[in-house]
Amino acid sequence: MIQWIDTFFQGVLLGGLYTMLALGMVLVMIVSRYVQVMHGLVVLVSALGIVGLVQFLHFPVLLALLLALVVLFWLGFGLHYFCFHRVQSSRSLLLASFGVAVLGEIILRARTPSAPSGLPTGAWATYSIPIGESLTIPAMPLIGFIVSIIMVIVMNRFLFTLPIGLRLRAIADEPRVAHLLGVPVRNTVSIAIGVSFVLAGIGAFFLFASSLSLLPVANISTGGIDAISVFVFAIIGFEVMVIGGYRSLWRILAGGIVMGVSQSVGAQFGYEWQMLAGHVVFLVVLLARFDRLFFRFFTA
Repeated sequence: MIQWIDTFFQGVLLGGLYTMLALGMVLVMIVSRYVQVMHGLVVLVSALGIVGLVQFLHFPVLLALLLALVVLFWLGFGLHYFCFHRVQSSRSLLLASFGVAVLGEIILRARTPSAPSGLPTGAWATYSIPIGESLTIPAMPLIGFIVSIIMVIVMNRFLFTLPIGLRLRAIADEPRVAHLLGVPVRNTVSIAIGVSFVLAGIGAFFLFASSLSLLPVANISTGGIDAISVFVFAIIGFEVMVIGGYRSLWRILAGGIVMGVSQSVGAQFGYEWQMLAGHVVFLVVLLARFDRLFFRFFTA
């Protein structure tokens, strides 16, 4: 019984980390109506950048994170402002994003010997909070789960309260009308893409700093940089987005928890079953709501 309770808690914490992966993709989906396939590449590059700043330049961890987030914002802003804004349709944006992800994977595989197995966060990486005599909760994943809730609250305010969020929603509904009304579409969407890169960076930090044995990072890092390690984060983020539904950020958190718990239960039967369990839940939800989620999107 204690084992299954621990499995459930591990899954919930894992779901919080997966929520971070999905939030950036959700923001791009809301604004530009396409799946940002290169999101996994951004996560991996973020982790590599933070590890490089800490291990080779001896930056403090938090300073390295802040510097990486600033660079990520301007990278995402510039990528859309100078390149992606020229692409008009969501299908073309999807293909462009996929192309960037493939190109990034090739460059990383040629230049990087292995994926980062973890971030040096000191004692926090292995510290656990005891609950009773037989149950412990790892500290870093718990902090990550709390941060994921804070991120949902902040993103809700960003999208539904702040003026830039109102402009983003106007652009998402009718970009041409928003432009005619004086909304700076190019700058506003570029800011949104930059924010999505920042969200990916925060997710990367907690993913690689956490000590959860269920994380796919533990299996990826042993095999170096390959297509799986680049795209697995985008796949997980997309599946969480579908399970929760991208119209509500709180449902994204719920979708992340569902994905995390399903993988946690599957992991009791082996790593292959862990990933399969998450995919099965995704397929069940996809089949149940396919017409509502996708026909409306692809016929827009």
